[in-house]
Amino acid sequence: MNLASCNLFTPRDPESPQTEQANWQLPVTIDLLISNFRNAFGDRNLLNYMRSFSPEPTASAVVNTAYVFIPTAESPAGIFAGWNTASEENFFRRFSASIKTGFGASLLLTEIERTQSPQQAQIEFMYRLRATYTDAALGSESSGKMLLTLSQSAGGTWFISQWQDVKDTSSVTFSELKRQLR
Repeated sequence: MNLASCNLFTPRDPESPQTEQANWQLPVTIDLLISNFRNAFGDRNLLNYMRSFSPEPTASAVVNTAYVFIPTAESPAGIFAGWNTASEENFFRRFSASIKTGFGASLLLTEIERTQSPQQAQIEFMYRLRATYTDAALGSESSGKMLLTLSQSAGGTWFISQWQDVKDTSSVTFSELKRQLR
């Protein structure tokens, strides 16, 4: 018997780590969408973050041409003109890369008010994002209010269609963090 060898016992190149975390669930409810969004920060998982903005969260690419980000009133004019899902992706990549090795991030969301119709909802949250960054100038906490407009896709999944950031304290807001990490 003649066996062909294919180097069965030599090390192979390592596979890329999985880009999906086990704690992501198909956002068929608003609460699952919010949980996925919050967990994406803790996991620093770009795919799961971007899925939060997609009407087709299981697709290989995020497609949401209608997404709108409204920064705080204090944000410099024009900085966020044309902000879209590609901008969100760039922000999250830089956010994840800026966290000090061995440290994590956490996003606390406290719901203030919710209005809902069958295919759309608006939820106002107080938020607090905590992280230890390699650049101390970024601080360690961002906080404020966010007003999320959520839409339900034809496939029945929920996604963020609009994000409005509101400054409520002297703390750094998401708008400021996004400006610094753009």
